[in-house]
Amino acid sequence: MDTIDIAQILDRKFDSLTYAREWKTRQRSKIIAYLLPDVPEEIIHAAGCFPLPIMDLGLQTPNADSLLPQFLCSIIKQPLEMALDGTLDFIDGMVIPYVCDSTRAFSHVWEANFPSLFNHTLWLPKKHEGKSSKSFLVQEFRRLKENLESFIGKEITSSALKKSLSIYNLNRKLLKELFDIIRGGKTYLNYTNFLNIVKTTMVMPKEESNNILMNILKEINCQNAPSYGAHGRKYLRVFLFGIMCNDNTILNIFQETGLSVVDDNLYHGTRYFSQNVDEGHDPLEGLVKRHLAKDPFCAYHYPEQHLKAYLMEKIRENSIDGFIYLSPKYCDPFEFDYPFVKGLLQEMRIPHLFLQIDFSSASESQIRTRLEAFAEMLRGEV
Repeated sequence: MDTIDIAQILDRKFDSLTYAREWKTRQRSKIIAYLLPDVPEEIIHAAGCFPLPIMDLGLQTPNADSLLPQFLCSIIKQPLEMALDGTLDFIDGMVIPYVCDSTRAFSHVWEANFPSLFNHTLWLPKKHEGKSSKSFLVQEFRRLKENLESFIGKEITSSALKKSLSIYNLNRKLLKELFDIIRGGKTYLNYTNFLNIVKTTMVMPKEESNNILMNILKEINCQNAPSYGAHGRKYLRVFLFGIMCNDNTILNIFQETGLSVVDDNLYHGTRYFSQNVDEGHDPLEGLVKRHLAKDPFCAYHYPEQHLKAYLMEKIRENSIDGFIYLSPKYCDPFEFDYPFVKGLLQEMRIPHLFLQIDFSSASESQIRTRLEAFAEMLRGEV
């Protein structure tokens, strides 16, 4: 679609929901929304539907607050708010991954309020080790496939799945290539630009997404603009550990305070493209293998040494100066992980900042003050 300007993506002026609504009008096809993380989009894509991730837009949630407990995170409440106020009136269904008690509560409320939609709760195994997790997840992915087949009225063939795997693998390859260029300081683009690119390409059909990514890579490889690493200021290398950071204001504060995010584990960051699917496997088994091989995530159970080895590798690989633990307010699983991560960082003598965020009511001045103080502390130690 040639009306999408790269500058719109970089500045986050691209309206994903308007795009999806217009796409449905043009294509006369179905849109299946889903919550993050870890829904196998490839199955929805192979069904001929548009997989649309619903992300936190920093909105107030008065309608959702009347149906859900106040102590749920905004990442859960905002999709319900958007559906209740009519913002999502164009979607045909919702896939809800069970990753925490909040998503389980959400699924019941959602299904009660929107019974006419295709609604599917995807039960993801909490345990990621052992044969039982694999066999359970194969059954769950097959159940999603079969329910989608009933909804669209036709079979999702193995060849359609394999085609979708190939398209999505290319998308992940292109995102990784772009990320490696940006974190290496070899372009004028910065981390904020990168997350805007990822979030934008997540919310459009992957065929179009791949074309845009190839155009971006072609453009930055051809331009002689000064690189991000050549701005004259010493940037401090930090790792951003969290679920998502969907607020450009916060991301811009990182840049303004001299904090350069060189790696992350966000839903809409490296976790989104960190593993490809082995196309030599049965498609569903390949998707399961990818899911179980992903970076550790707070909603799943791993041996402590697994998370420890992952973090130590990331810290050493990126030569980081500091670590930012970005915790969504009211996210119990993420807060449960903090003592372990804090202990490891202290053991490795890595300075860190625990930053709790409510994206629906984030205080810019408070966040700026804390990040400025953290940057000043790092400059005294680095």
